[in-house]
Amino acid sequence: MARRGTVLIALAAAALWGLWWIPIRALEDMGLHGPWAGAAMNLGCVPILAFAAVYFGKDQRNSKKILLGSAIIGMAAMLYASALTGTTIVRAVLLFYLAPAWAIGLEATVLGRKLQWADGLAMVLAFAGVWLIFGGQFDLSGWGSGDTFALVSGACWAVGSTIVFTSPVASVSRAALMTCLAGAVAGGLVALALPTIPAPDVTVQNGFMAVVYGCFFLAPILVVTIWSAQHLPPALFSFLLTAEIIVGVVSGAIWAGEHFGAFEALGACVIASAALLETRPKKE
Repeated sequence: MARRGTVLIALAAAALWGLWWIPIRALEDMGLHGPWAGAAMNLGCVPILAFAAVYFGKDQRNSKKILLGSAIIGMAAMLYASALTGTTIVRAVLLFYLAPAWAIGLEATVLGRKLQWADGLAMVLAFAGVWLIFGGQFDLSGWGSGDTFALVSGACWAVGSTIVFTSPVASVSRAALMTCLAGAVAGGLVALALPTIPAPDVTVQNGFMAVVYGCFFLAPILVVTIWSAQHLPPALFSFLLTAEIIVGVVSGAIWAGEHFGAFEALGACVIASAALLETRPKKE
């Protein structure tokens, strides 16, 4: 029962990540383009997470290992957001969601996981579902920086979640604070490295909204994400996060007028079946 509750909490985090495009696009419309929008939201998290770290985390252990893992997760999230501006959505999503494969490999080498046939089937189902959602269009020609960001972000996510899972339980608020700080730094560095991203048009309005979105949207997601990473094996956690794709596609169809048809619906069902397969009890 406890594991089922943890899985549901992780799915809730994935659903919220699937809605991240809404405040990102809102901030872009205000002049914070590309990675600047994500970096601003991460900075907007700092006040509330810093308060939580001081108030709630003062009596908890401070594991340097979990802070490192959390920082890598924050970098992964911003690299993924940056990939969405540097390559097609299809390529960014498919390359990032190699994360379950990286995670399974890390579990096998670091945690001594014994691979089973169902692990391979879950991987096939997950990628088939993503492929269906995006109409079976995937071409690696013309590889660019956005593709590299997507590939590296998936690997970083797997590494970060593995470090967090194998760390002593520590203050979630402090770990989440480290995640948002690392995300803000990574977003700023990526934006500065890409000459096609214009400098941010910083105003009182978009600065205020970045704080609002950061405190009341992104901060809770980061806390739930880090907490889930502490309690779920990296591969399972990565599989559950594929629910983000489903929520993103459906919400985009509802609020942004993007296409959602039979292929998207079938792909969503296939992805869900992969995640359910990964939640099965493992044989020792």
